[in-house]
Amino acid sequence: MDSTIKTNQPGEKNPDELMSNPAQLNVVDSEYRRPTRSYRRWEKKHKARCKAQREEIALREEETLRKAEELFWRKVDETDGFDIEIEGAPCRFGGMSVHKGGADCPLVVQLYAKVGLHRYNMLQGTNLHLHEVEKYVLVCTFMPVAYYITLIAQDPATSSFVVFQTQVDQRDLGQMDFSCFTSRPKGIKSDIYPKQFFDAKKLPEKWPSEEAFADKSRFLYKVGNTLMNDIDNVAALISPSLFASQLQKSDWEEHDWIHLYMEIVFFYRDRWLNHNMSDLKILDVVLETSENLPYETVLKSLRNVTVYIRYDQDLGADGVCKHIAIVRRTVEPTTQCVCLLGDSQLVPDSV
Repeated sequence: MDSTIKTNQPGEKNPDELMSNPAQLNVVDSEYRRPTRSYRRWEKKHKARCKAQREEIALREEETLRKAEELFWRKVDETDGFDIEIEGAPCRFGGMSVHKGGADCPLVVQLYAKVGLHRYNMLQGTNLHLHEVEKYVLVCTFMPVAYYITLIAQDPATSSFVVFQTQVDQRDLGQMDFSCFTSRPKGIKSDIYPKQFFDAKKLPEKWPSEEAFADKSRFLYKVGNTLMNDIDNVAALISPSLFASQLQKSDWEEHDWIHLYMEIVFFYRDRWLNHNMSDLKILDVVLETSENLPYETVLKSLRNVTVYIRYDQDLGADGVCKHIAIVRRTVEPTTQCVCLLGDSQLVPDSV
């Protein structure tokens, strides 16, 4: 038998005494309940204070984030979207991404960078060439997909370099259909606010016929020695004497935008392939324009023009693949926004 005697602690009631005196039990019970009600009141007040503190903290954080976002977007607006730094930014960017350039820069970005330089050279009479793409911002929340490209351009005459920026909006992923309305050295802004512009007309469905090419009022210039006839009759050729002006190979080599148009329209035949542009060779070029201007003006200035190109693709041991391409350049007169729309086709049984 346990002989240990349990003693009450100071201030503790004896259970036996409480059971023998019900009145005292009620008093004890009421004393027991009163602290409980006080605790609940304290707990309610405590929760209310905590909630108010959390709401105050949330409001301060929201205000801090709002100010950070305003500062961020102000910087983006000041740089026209070229200097977006997503890492560590105070907001989310659905469909927006920043990429480095360099040797691994995608071919499409390099081609678009050249388009920006081409537009600037035409407008300013310069001869800047692409040295390297530094970075680009890709915005593809919805069509058109926008490319904000920062690149290093070089002037071959002085071997000097300049940081250059250009924006290209791509309306169709499966066809050469895009516009360029910003191209400038970094830090220089135009007084004319650029606006989006695309070519609303369709390209000719067929390669022009022999009779059509013979129309000197429509086709003014010829590059090369021969011109392929209608796509349905690839054996037909047109005599160079049908054209008012005939240019030599050196002409399209000097005006490299013709070669650039060929590269872009070839790229869009299948943009997911690994293209080798060095395998392409221009055979003939015809320019169509509605403006009655000397050919030097059309070649050196930013004018509306449709370019017909016949070119070969060297397949090595597999032979040569023949292509024809039509590229139309449309220029918005106010902003000088350039839209390029083009398509390339294989000549049947050319391989």
